[in-house]
Amino acid sequence: MSAGDISISAKSMTQPKPPLRDQVTPHKVSVLMLIQEYLTRISTGSTSFSSSQRRDVAMLLLNLLQNPDIPLEMLMAKVKEINDTQLSASLLERLRDVFLVGIGKLMDSVEAAYSLLSDSGSHINKSSIVGFFIRRLHLSFEKLSFSQVTALYKSFKEYYGHYCSGDANISLEQESFSCMVTMATDFDDSEISIHIGKNNEKPKGGQDRVDETFLHGSYTQKQAEYVLAQQMTLLQRNDSEALSAKKLQKRICQLLLSNPDLAEAHYLSYLNSLRLKDYCSTVKSLCHYFDRCSLNGTENKPSMDDIGHSFRYAALNLSGLHYRFGHREEALGAVNEAIRMAQETNDNVCLQHALGWLYRIQNTTTSDTHELLERSIAKACELGLWYLASIGIQSFSHQKALTKVLPASVFDFLVKSDILNCQNSQLDLLAASYALKAAFWHMYGNRPMLLQSSQTLLHLHLSDPAKQNTYYNGEAICIVLCNVAIHHAEQGDFLAAVDIISHAKRNFPAHSEHASHWMSSEQMILFDKAMCQSDYQAAQQAVLNLAATSPLESQYRKSLLLLSTGCLTEAFDVLHSLKHVCSKHRQSKSTDYSAEFLARVLITLGQYHCQTPTPSNAIPHLMKAIVLCKEHHIQYLQALATLYVSNVQLMMGLTHQAKALIESVMITILSHGSMYDKARAQLLYAKCCLRTTANENHTRKEVLLSTLGIIATAIEKFKSLEAYKRMKDAYYLEALVYNELGETAERNSCARRFKELDALYPTTSQDVASIF
Repeated sequence: MSAGDISISAKSMTQPKPPLRDQVTPHKVSVLMLIQEYLTRISTGSTSFSSSQRRDVAMLLLNLLQNPDIPLEMLMAKVKEINDTQLSASLLERLRDVFLVGIGKLMDSVEAAYSLLSDSGSHINKSSIVGFFIRRLHLSFEKLSFSQVTALYKSFKEYYGHYCSGDANISLEQESFSCMVTMATDFDDSEISIHIGKNNEKPKGGQDRVDETFLHGSYTQKQAEYVLAQQMTLLQRNDSEALSAKKLQKRICQLLLSNPDLAEAHYLSYLNSLRLKDYCSTVKSLCHYFDRCSLNGTENKPSMDDIGHSFRYAALNLSGLHYRFGHREEALGAVNEAIRMAQETNDNVCLQHALGWLYRIQNTTTSDTHELLERSIAKACELGLWYLASIGIQSFSHQKALTKVLPASVFDFLVKSDILNCQNSQLDLLAASYALKAAFWHMYGNRPMLLQSSQTLLHLHLSDPAKQNTYYNGEAICIVLCNVAIHHAEQGDFLAAVDIISHAKRNFPAHSEHASHWMSSEQMILFDKAMCQSDYQAAQQAVLNLAATSPLESQYRKSLLLLSTGCLTEAFDVLHSLKHVCSKHRQSKSTDYSAEFLARVLITLGQYHCQTPTPSNAIPHLMKAIVLCKEHHIQYLQALATLYVSNVQLMMGLTHQAKALIESVMITILSHGSMYDKARAQLLYAKCCLRTTANENHTRKEVLLSTLGIIATAIEKFKSLEAYKRMKDAYYLEALVYNELGETAERNSCARRFKELDALYPTTSQDVASIF
């Protein structure tokens, strides 16, 4: 979570909204009769409802009032789920009476339902949701003229007649209503409009929009606002539970048909298009949203400050849109415009949002950026903008982590962010904090702490009652799932890694905003597995797939593949270009630059020189990597670079120095390294032990026996990784040890295993044996 993840709408503007518009439909009349029948049965005591049935009725009514009109078939099916046949039969009897008797019965039913509000035995409050619905529908019905009531009754007859026909194959999205009565809350007769049509008739002229509304079910403004709030919350907190992009856009169109002046629907369309990365639709929806905010405000004659408020936040959202699509110059221009307008009107809240975007867009680690963040955090705390303050602290810790600050200071900043998040129930930022901790531990090379931070986040209860009890399932969750999957893959448990990635796929579908994380992790796992098994064709495919989501990482993995296949010239060109890119970012102090990535490139350059006739040329690159890792406290890569230095020393005949270096970093490698690195380090240490004791005959046998244990451990690790070609190297070394000990049977056994593996996995000209 960072400043770039802030989305700002103009919802906080205090402009008055246009009057609400309500509809009188056959469905609402049917719901009114359901309420009447239920309350009548309770007040008369003719039926005793159990507590579970009362709860089911209450949940059913809430669902019916919050959602659009549905066919009578679906309404009756929902009523029957309450397990009270008398209720459904009585409701159907009431509907049949209206159908048979006529308009008089319809009017009497509405009046009878309204009279229940004044009945002390009906157990209903006028201010309740159901009471408000009855009062509102009664007032709307009272304002209808006789011709309008007649049209409503005709539509009710078609509504009920369709149910009697037994055609229940029409879904909620396809039910056609014949009539809708629309009126304003000020009950001006000029605002009342009635449209009558038949299911199979083609709409004509001005009826296109209204008949289309009937086709998809009508929404009141309250229902529309509920749907919008629900989907916006899900998009921000749990994208997988929100409607799919196609269904959500269809639902938005339905909302706009019923409520054409609902500006918030265009903002939801903007968010929906944004997760699909549809630039044209995103810009169009954003412009529609703020245009309608301004138009609604103009009708109510707001002050110029209110209009400027909309423009300021429009510029902020536009800057965020351009940034997400990689248009940094346009984004910087938009945020500067927002800052200028905010300064002119002394809008400190908008200014703090703009400063957050400014930091994100500049993307540098200069002293000016640090000062900007410090001022932004202090001002946000002063204004009580705790969300922005927490984001600023996390961004500040990220800045510090990229410099040469001690890790303790970095995590101290995150603790402050955690305190703010807990105090203000900011669960999404709390999750982001743990994801940042995991990322920092990964950079520093502490794998156990990386796993602990990831597992802690996965075990947190992130359901927020203030946001419809929606469980947070955002970017942080996807990142830590990928961390756990990669950890299992590094320890040789590829099946568990695939299962975790599959879980991430289900939670974050391919079209979702954060799917790129598991896509990259999946390809990196497949690449590592293919490289261990010397399946270079599968590794090449993984590199090509990785290029779509992580180009730099793809180029780095490509260099590893080229080195393994002996394509040294091509590998050197790729590594040299990567080093140049890293150096360029480092000079500009961009946050795109990572000291960890540069260290990996330098280590791989050293590996390249180890495969040339002059391995001593690897020392300068490896020493640069070690110095860089020390400056940035990257512990594990420093130990790995030291192993490569010891390998070069062993190749140059400096056996004692090589062994001393390995012993100095062996604990770090065994504690934090992958299983493949552990096995390689143990095999290299065994080689050093065999060579250092060549002239010490009195301890030779003891050293050889201890070396056998180290080699056997390395073989087990290679076997769990299915790195059979590396197992051949270990078996060859083990056979040499047994031969020197005079153990002919064991030597022959090792030779036999080597021959069996060589028959299954022959050594080709592409395989390079000089990589330790």
